[in-house]
Amino acid sequence: MEATLQAAFEAGRAAWPGAKLDPDAFAARAVRLEVRAEDVDVRGADLYLAWACAESDKVALAYFERLFLPAVDGYVGRLGLADAVVDDVRQELRIRLLVGPEPRIGQYSGRGPLAAWVRMAAIRVALSLLERSKVRSNAKDISALSALVGEQTNPELAAVRHRHGSAFQAALERSLDALDARDKTLLRMHFIDQLNIEAMGRIYRVHRATVARWLVAIRRRVLDNLRTELSLDLKASTSEFRSMLAVVRSDLDLSLRHLLPSLTGSRPNQ
Repeated sequence: MEATLQAAFEAGRAAWPGAKLDPDAFAARAVRLEVRAEDVDVRGADLYLAWACAESDKVALAYFERLFLPAVDGYVGRLGLADAVVDDVRQELRIRLLVGPEPRIGQYSGRGPLAAWVRMAAIRVALSLLERSKVRSNAKDISALSALVGEQTNPELAAVRHRHGSAFQAALERSLDALDARDKTLLRMHFIDQLNIEAMGRIYRVHRATVARWLVAIRRRVLDNLRTELSLDLKASTSEFRSMLAVVRSDLDLSLRHLLPSLTGSRPNQ
């Protein structure tokens, strides 16, 4: 088995130039996952790439991004999903397989080709999204959007929300409908999946400051939409509503100061 592991490691290193993986880590993971000798022999290159991705090697992740994620469209094509839903599948697949202290791609054991393993994972994600959409509708998005304008950012806005509960909720849902698919995905990733802006930047392959600016822009759009939508549900002539508009307007000026650190400041704790 030792010779087989060495040969598989060398095959993987040759197949993915620039991707780095410690040979001892390769051997240890093979033992931990109880990978069969015949699978090590046949799928050394697949194992090498998957396990290098699990070790967050940037070159390996770039190979995976370029070769496997574009194929998601084909993997879930027969499910008849809208383009926006396919994008959601791709983003959630990134999160499930590549993000976290123990990325799931590290569990790949070579029982079949890596492409087939990723295909099954994509189908499971797609079916899960479809099931959630049937059962929970847009509850996740609303939950994320609620966190975006939640009590931790502005107590005065929270008071307005509690005072005008149903009208505020209806306006919040219409504000959600005004967001595009990427904005909704960003909200879910940050508030539901609890990813920090650095992790999100790795997923989108941009600097964390860019992700922070995206979130700031989303919040500004949401609060602008919210102010407009609330004006349709409440009487603008009342002093209370004028006060509410002032609260929402002033909240725009916070620019996520309590939600995200300064773009020039320290790394986020979230």
